[in-house]
Amino acid sequence: MTAFRWSDIGVAEGEMSHNNDLPSLSIQGSTSIASGFPRTITQNSFVFSDDLSFVHGAHALRLGGSLTRLQDNVNLVGLGSLTQFLSWPDFLLGLSAASNGTGFSNVFASLDDFGLTDREYRVWEGTGFAQDDFRIRKSFTLNIGLRYERLGQFGDRLGRNASFDILNADPNPRSVEAQQVT
Repeated sequence: MTAFRWSDIGVAEGEMSHNNDLPSLSIQGSTSIASGFPRTITQNSFVFSDDLSFVHGAHALRLGGSLTRLQDNVNLVGLGSLTQFLSWPDFLLGLSAASNGTGFSNVFASLDDFGLTDREYRVWEGTGFAQDDFRIRKSFTLNIGLRYERLGQFGDRLGRNASFDILNADPNPRSVEAQQVT
C-alpha cells in the first residue's frame, strides 16, 4: 500500500505500468516519499550432466559433459514515477510553467518510467571434457585434459530484449548524411 496515489492529487497517470500506485515525491534536502517498487524474479536451472570413467592399463580416462537450460523471469510491475522539488515553497506552490503563466516551473524534475517491463530470459549452455591420468611411474602421474564450455547468448522469449549479433553487423555503414540524402 502506498502513502498516496497520483490520481489522489490530480495527476493524470497511465495504468500500463501501474505508476499511479507507485508515486515517489522528493523535496531536495528535506524529505522523500518513495514507493517500494515490487519485483518478481523467478530463476530456473535445468541441468543434465554425466561423466564416464574407466581404467585401461596405466591410463585412467574420464569423459563428461553437461547441458544447462537457464530461465530468468523478471517482472518489475512498473518502475514508478518521481516528482522532485528544490524546496518546500516550490512544493507548496506546485505550479508548472503552464499553470503559473511564465516560463518558470516550481517542479524541478519529473520522471516517469513506463512500458512493458517484464522479461523472460532464456539461454542454453554446454560443457564437455576429456581427461587422462597417465601413470608413468609409481611416483609420477601425468594429468592431461581438455575442457570446452559454451556460454549461450541470452534471448527474451517475449521478444522484448535484443542482443547485438556481430555476424549481422554492416562493416561499412552509410553515414547519417548519406542516409538523409536518399
